[in-house]
Amino acid sequence: MSSQVRPPARGQLWLSIAQASHYMGISESTIRKLIDEKQLRASYFSSDKRRCLRISTIDIDDFASKNATFN
Repeated sequence: MSSQVRPPARGQLWLSIAQASHYMGISESTIRKLIDEKQLRASYFSSDKRRCLRISTIDIDDFASKNATFN
């Protein structure tokens, strides 16, 4: 597995935790904490018998606009 994170594609609406971390400029553990604390919405998608957690860029942008610390 590569340690490099692909940046979100232009117009991409659903990001992995790693991509959301890169997009927001914060750690993956902080993203997970925000999700666990229900401050940031995330959704599970099923893919090849795996559940993938994804975060909408709309939700990220909405969260960031309401929380100046993350702008």
